[in-house]
Amino acid sequence: MDALIVIIALWVLGSYVFAALAPLLFELLGYAIAFIFECACVALLFVLRGAGIALTWACRKAARGMGLGFLFLSILIEEWRRGPEDQQAYDDDDDDDDLYEAARDLLGLRPGFTRKAFERAYKAAMKRAHPDAGGTTAQAQKVNKARETIRRAHGWA
Repeated sequence: MDALIVIIALWVLGSYVFAALAPLLFELLGYAIAFIFECACVALLFVLRGAGIALTWACRKAARGMGLGFLFLSILIEEWRRGPEDQQAYDDDDDDDDLYEAARDLLGLRPGFTRKAFERAYKAAMKRAHPDAGGTTAQAQKVNKARETIRRAHGWA
């Protein structure tokens, strides 16, 4: 009889512990499955680098249901997939700075100029470069391009 009471007590205690830990265990199992899927995606990307776009798309779709860690991994996969040839797009920002400096120099503006000073400098440069005032069409086009470059940089559209 005492053995039966001990067995029932252990059964109740075990059921209580399992009921308390089961959600945590299932959640950990879900994370483990997601991690294995992420590793498989990365391995597949190494094998099929050209298929990286489709894999990134699939990872982002799956990330909606799996959490932020999966989304972070998919972004890393996309960055890795892009490679050095796509770095050129980021390096073009330096060219924009050079164009801005050249435009500012062409119009004779100093750093920290105001919009009024910009308008005056543009009008003066256009008077010098306009074909009717002894300039050439190419010079007038350069002045207009400089104007547009500065206006875009300052948001003065």
